[in-house]
Amino acid sequence: MEDIQSGRYGSEAPAETSKAGLRRMRRIHAQPPSLGSTHRGAMNPLTSDLIYSAPPHSRVQGYLTSSVFSASRPRPLPTPSVLTPPKQLSLSPDGRWSVFFHPNPSDEGGTLAIYSSTIYSPLSTPNNVVPLATFPLISRPLAVTHLYPPRIHLVNGRAPPFGPKPPPNHDSTREPTFLVLQSSGLLLFHPQAIPTPGPIQIDGQIPISAGETWTMNVLRAPLHMRWHAAAGGVVPPEDGWSVDRGWMGLVPGNRGVWVGWEKRDGQVGVTRAAVDVDSQGHYFIQVTPMPSLPRTDQAANYLQSIVFVAPPNIKNDKIVKNEDGAGDVQMNGSDGPSDLSSGNCESVKAVLIYHETEGSSSSSCSRTVVHTFERREVNLAEGFREIGSGGGDVVSSYDWGTLPQATTDARPAGTTIVALYPLPAVPPHSHSLAVVSHLSGLLLVHIDLLSQEWFIFRESIDLDEVEGEMDIDLIVSQGVKRGQLGLAALLRKEGGPVLVVQPSIEGQAALSILSGSTSATSLGLEEASGIILAERQGVDWSDVIRDVCGSTWSGEQHELVSGILRGVYELAIEEIHIDEQDLLLRVQIALFSVAKDVRLDLASDILRLSEVSSLVDKCATFEEDGRISFDLDSIWPLIGAMEWVVTILAGAMRQTIIYGAKLEWSSAQDNEDEEDPSSVLILAHPTFRALSLRLLSQLNQLTTFLSTLERPILQPESRALPDPTQRDPMATIVARERIKDAAYAMGFDILEWGKGLEHVSNQGLSEDQQRLSLLELDLKPLQATIPGLLSALPSSSALFLSPEQNALSPSPGQNYDGITFQRLSNAYLNGNLRVKCDRCESSTDELGSMPPSITTTTGNEDPGNIPSPWITWKRAFAQGCLCGGRWSRVERNKVGRGGAE
Repeated sequence: MEDIQSGRYGSEAPAETSKAGLRRMRRIHAQPPSLGSTHRGAMNPLTSDLIYSAPPHSRVQGYLTSSVFSASRPRPLPTPSVLTPPKQLSLSPDGRWSVFFHPNPSDEGGTLAIYSSTIYSPLSTPNNVVPLATFPLISRPLAVTHLYPPRIHLVNGRAPPFGPKPPPNHDSTREPTFLVLQSSGLLLFHPQAIPTPGPIQIDGQIPISAGETWTMNVLRAPLHMRWHAAAGGVVPPEDGWSVDRGWMGLVPGNRGVWVGWEKRDGQVGVTRAAVDVDSQGHYFIQVTPMPSLPRTDQAANYLQSIVFVAPPNIKNDKIVKNEDGAGDVQMNGSDGPSDLSSGNCESVKAVLIYHETEGSSSSSCSRTVVHTFERREVNLAEGFREIGSGGGDVVSSYDWGTLPQATTDARPAGTTIVALYPLPAVPPHSHSLAVVSHLSGLLLVHIDLLSQEWFIFRESIDLDEVEGEMDIDLIVSQGVKRGQLGLAALLRKEGGPVLVVQPSIEGQAALSILSGSTSATSLGLEEASGIILAERQGVDWSDVIRDVCGSTWSGEQHELVSGILRGVYELAIEEIHIDEQDLLLRVQIALFSVAKDVRLDLASDILRLSEVSSLVDKCATFEEDGRISFDLDSIWPLIGAMEWVVTILAGAMRQTIIYGAKLEWSSAQDNEDEEDPSSVLILAHPTFRALSLRLLSQLNQLTTFLSTLERPILQPESRALPDPTQRDPMATIVARERIKDAAYAMGFDILEWGKGLEHVSNQGLSEDQQRLSLLELDLKPLQATIPGLLSALPSSSALFLSPEQNALSPSPGQNYDGITFQRLSNAYLNGNLRVKCDRCESSTDELGSMPPSITTTTGNEDPGNIPSPWITWKRAFAQGCLCGGRWSRVERNKVGRGGAE
């Protein structure tokens, strides 16, 4: 029979005595869990949703997802019913792809499935979730590492790139690229282009040009020998070599993928994998084992993890400005931010974390042993130097070696690492967030893995909620990954997750300090900096908003909210690629939502007015003769959006007239005491008044275009019928009359009110007053201009006698779809479940007719089938509301704005 310990055929091992078995079981029970490089859950960077595995004894199997922004009920993550519930998850750094392992019920193998981000849609079910690709595996993955992560934005620039360099045609929205570590070796999953013939012309239609489709391919390479794996190459031999545990990681400024492994007999090793593409665009992987590491006593030293970090380079880091103004961190004095391997020396440190039991006592601690692997040019002997290729120059040779003098041994007395999350993007690139067990209990601390004393960078956080539990995993939000304010989630095996507000690392400066801004107060600058950095990165900043309500008393939130809004606005003005007005409105909606502020509805309406104006611009085409035309397939959606705009503006006009009447019958002091937000601000504030004028002009242009249009358009969309595909001349006639009635139904004349708004003067209004009113959505700073506004606007009684609205009607923003701006149907309003935004509380019925896969792009779409601007609009907001919130299913009695009872 085969000896499992040695992997050879031999005699049967002697039976284990009862005392030896008891000692082994006690050692297994006492050893802490392995600190794997693949965690039990993740925080989605696109939505900040928390994804974690369900408790083993719960009725729900697989994974759960819940929002960190709102206190919503966890939702089971749907996977195909033909597959077993997943047991392992790996989320790509950009949040677009998820890799799940579905284990087989009968053996150690299973199915590796790749899903797009639509799996997190609130309308996804096991029946409509289809993986991008599936692959059978003979054993469970030990670790999964995604390649080509986006560079993380820091306060002082961008972090160095991690891992291999992306190929020229890389597109993360198409398909993912990742490595899977198994006991027998490495698997590289990568997209591969397949050319398609062309051009092809069918039935006189537009010719389809030659292109390419994409599919997923797999390459396999061993760990213990040098190997070059490519498509169509030699398959690695099956020699029975395998590992028991493994870890993987990417090092900043280094193009390799580093793999640490441990065999069952205690042998520990490190392997470097290089992933690249050849001149034909085909992927390959090269594996290089590192020199052997010394063995340790397994009985007294349990290997918890291997973490790969960059060498200390604090003095050599420098910031170089790019063309777009963003900074890049260059390490070790390199000529560019690409990597370190382009030079003659490449160095990486492997931190081995051991759990050590000292002698026969029960005391134990975690210690680190650091090994340095360095790639240098090999010095050739004189005889070899004379050997050349045809008398030419000798080709330089390189090899890897270890530096024994770089080995350190840190022993924090009585401290054991329970969970660990490396933060390689934060200089000096050896930081980690850790849960440690100390004499005083469990603590959440920042540590430096290369420090002799494990220096703690900030005061530790007591974890009383998980006291006594040792099987804990740690995941963090986007803010913590860059060393800023954020959230840390403690994932327990038996209980639910515990969220902890994690402060920034001590010494991290705020953006306003670097930019020299002095007008913003210090209050809220840390939160504002985190939001701006997330906007640069293109990720969600809900974790920062959750920190506001999690670390501040309700009585202090108003002052903090004001400081955050001021900081965000002033920092956003200095950003080239950020629209400060749009960002301010989205941050206002998020902060007003968590603070239960009555200004939420007003901020939501103003943001939607701005988005409708942007939508009209996208659907418009400016002709050479100066005329403006619109996309014929987007006419009916534009009419619906404009009808909603007229409803909001008519409400603001009526409120303005009523406000003027109140000023005549009451004193100014009585009106200053009024705290409720007023839609009068839409017409009174210069910024919002300019937006209103722009919308009235766009409505007039759309009306003019339809009045002379003689071409057929698509029929209106209907949720009961498929989307229309053919144009109808009758639809043009109906649309022409519909747009004419939009303003008339609300009782105001477009030209009359447009001229009135143009003549409103801002005289006597300072910039500070305008900014204060903009930040607080408050009418009080504009009181001096209200009389001029009232005198310039027409006082039309038709506003109060219109067939659609009157002065006593409810809020005009209610019962409108949050995506299409259409009125919600009675059937939807009377239903038991609705889809609602967790921020602005708007409801939508559009997702019911939109399959979750509508937002999926795999690169295989027909390039000639370009969707209309309206279809692109719907796809953009199918997975998240335009305010930045997420769509979620809620019960009828919990629905608020946009569908209230």
